[in-house]
Amino acid sequence: MDPKAGNELFSPAAGAFIMSGALEANADSRATHASNYRTSIKDRFAHRTLAQMSTQQAADDEVTELLNVTKAHKSIGTRRQARMIITGTMDTAAKAEKIGRHKLAGIAGHRGVWGIGRNGRRAVGDGGASGDAGGGVLGRCCRLG
Repeated sequence: MDPKAGNELFSPAAGAFIMSGALEANADSRATHASNYRTSIKDRFAHRTLAQMSTQQAADDEVTELLNVTKAHKSIGTRRQARMIITGTMDTAAKAEKIGRHKLAGIAGHRGVWGIGRNGRRAVGDGGASGDAGGGVLGRCCRLG
């Protein structure tokens, strides 16, 4: 592994992931993923390096906050897709040996923060403490490897 490879910025790596064969998607889906990246992720992480994105701090604080707080008003599908773009980009970087590994695989979300009830009000949950209350890891949307 080249230690300097982790200095690559996240933004071009995410763009390459969205357009790569690692993401099983047709042209329309790729356009949707690219749009989601531009509107949900880019402002927060474009200036970060792959090495910075691979840290426990990125997993515990930054990405989790983006998905569960900053973008809480977005649909669960949009947030799952954003998570997939972030983790897929990092998985691809690890497989290309640009980083050793990353800590983003287990990012959890919960409906108590993410869900909007049928009445238009924010749903209340237990913060993901129990599986049957909507807690757990966000969906996986791509196949790597």
